[in-house]
Amino acid sequence: MNGATSNEQRSHQTTTHYYIGIQTMAKLTYWCAPCLDGSSVYNIRTKTKKEAQAIIDSGVYGSNYGAIEKVEVRYNDAFDLMHRAMGEGSILEPS
Repeated sequence: MNGATSNEQRSHQTTTHYYIGIQTMAKLTYWCAPCLDGSSVYNIRTKTKKEAQAIIDSGVYGSNYGAIEKVEVRYNDAFDLMHRAMGEGSILEPS
């Protein structure tokens, strides 16, 4: 094979994710600290764990937040991401 990797070998080296039979094209990663005394709309969501911790430490939104957890959302395109974020049974976040 002259150092080339066959398709079969590549399939064992990478992880491919599927949604309704369509290959997922992108992943959104963010950090979430769940609001423990209110609706999930008040969860703290940030790009980094450090940023989420700084917001909690500042107390600007109160102090009753759970542990900060990493959330990964795999989606096919912008419309799929919007649907996952806003649709019924949307993105599952820590609670």
